Amino acid sequence: MYPAVNTETQLAKLVDILDAEIDRIRVLRHRFVVLAALVAADQGDWLPNSVEDLQRASEDLRVIELRRAVLTSGIATAYGLDDEARLEEIVSSVDLSWGAVLDTRRQEIQEQMAHLRSESEITQAAVERRSALAEEALSFLHSDAASTYGRPRGTRAQIVQGAL
Repeated sequence: MYPAVNTETQLAKLVDILDAEIDRIRVLRHRFVVLAALVAADQGDWLPNSVEDLQRASEDLRVIELRRAVLTSGIATAYGLDDEARLEEIVSSVDLSWGAVLDTRRQEIQEQMAHLRSESEITQAAVERRSALAEEALSFLHSDAASTYGRPRGTRAQIVQGAL
């Protein structure tokens, strides 16, 4: 059996995990900015690397979120809350000093997530613009005029019997 961990230690670990989560969200935001810049600068060769960086940062964030979920479940249970209690509920249940620290981190996460959504939307818009420009630039390949270089269709050479 594992020894009981006091709530002070758990709360300190939670603060550390929240700080790590804030850091990972910032890294993820940065990855979106880099991706958008590469798209805007027509640096297509670097896009796969940038997308991989974005995926790794996203996976890192998921791992941290899972660690936070496990820890908050234990803290919530220790304070008599539902084991799926939200961070706001934990903030209101702990003493004022821990509550203030946790609430500051909670607000920072919310702000960073709002920025992350914004960066994601900007990146999506940049990709869509580039895609539309490429489609427009290549549209001549799909038109009838492009296949005949402006000559009317139907003027193919025909073999007529007896003609050389």
